[in-house]
Amino acid sequence: MIQYPAELPLPLQEGYGLSTVDPMRATPMVTGRSRYRRVTSNPPTSAQFTFNFSQEEAALFEGWHTWALNLGVEWFEMPLQTPLGMQVHLVHFKGIYTGGELAQIKRWRFSARLEFKKRPVYTEDQYLGAYLGMPLDQFNAGLQSILEKWHTEYFG
Repeated sequence: MIQYPAELPLPLQEGYGLSTVDPMRATPMVTGRSRYRRVTSNPPTSAQFTFNFSQEEAALFEGWHTWALNLGVEWFEMPLQTPLGMQVHLVHFKGIYTGGELAQIKRWRFSARLEFKKRPVYTEDQYLGAYLGMPLDQFNAGLQSILEKWHTEYFG
């Protein structure tokens, strides 16, 4: 798998935000209400990123995008901050990046929209563990012992 070059800095926090496509569609009914349905269970998630590179880093970034990523077509792994924390995500460029814009004497600004292969969200087990305040297997074990105790005490 192609990796984001370790020699390059991560994106700036300025303008850093995730956007997810709405997974629902609405069909207007004759009564004036709408019927809603889910179109996808894995809606595409993307984010706009801004990079601030030195002259050497900018040259490396453009070369990496051109030669390693086949002009941005290939997926690559990159450490990114999401609500799940700093993790490595599989992403690719949505279109060509903008820049470089000369930001300072020898600093270059690039902007790009990256699409996540998998939406950065808890798995069902992780969600239930966070909601219950304990891992799901621990909850199940506790529930099992309570049910066994209740069954033996009340039904002998």
